[in-house]
Amino acid sequence: MNHKYSALFFIAIFVTLRLAAQKNQDKFSFSGNILAATTNLPLAGATVYIADLKKGGVANSAGHFQINNIPYGTYLAEIRFVGYKSVLKNISFNKNIDENYALDI
Repeated sequence: MNHKYSALFFIAIFVTLRLAAQKNQDKFSFSGNILAATTNLPLAGATVYIADLKKGGVANSAGHFQINNIPYGTYLAEIRFVGYKSVLKNISFNKNIDENYALDI
């Protein structure tokens, strides 16, 4: 009977470690559009930066940005454009994130 519990314990530990390792290997993307709040026009050249990862992206002429290969976790992202108020947001990456941002002057 004791061996049965030992075997179940080791199986549970193995499965937990395997899931944790898999979670740490997952990579996600962060994308969206950055617009001016007052006009709803795209802010081409606006930047998105995740300082903890030293990763960032720049919005294209349509205001669209995308950052790939973000590891599992929660990180502070800064969305900014010259002359507009920056947005700081904690984002949990456990899936791909697609969010739009409207920046105020």
